[in-house]
Amino acid sequence: MKEWRDSDGGSGWSFADLGADLAGIEFADRLLTKRLSLQAVSRDFRLDDFLPPLTGLEEGLPRDEVVRRFGGMSAPRMNQTIESLRKTILECPGFRGGP
Repeated sequence: MKEWRDSDGGSGWSFADLGADLAGIEFADRLLTKRLSLQAVSRDFRLDDFLPPLTGLEEGLPRDEVVRRFGGMSAPRMNQTIESLRKTILECPGFRGGP
């Protein structure tokens, strides 16, 4: 995962970057599986409909801090935090009303 690499001497772990990645993956998946209409998106797209505000999220954390605070990549606390971010993304207007 890019954020894990970034936490090891790069720009640091960023939940905002991860949130943008997850929102983009969900958006692409819904287009590819036809749960979003390409025609409707091309006509009515608004970024705020698919990406929640990502302010106030942890940014620039070095790896040792990520491990200390979240337990590392596969730790329960990290999984809970990522799942919470996913739920926030799925509450965006553009993702509501679909699977």
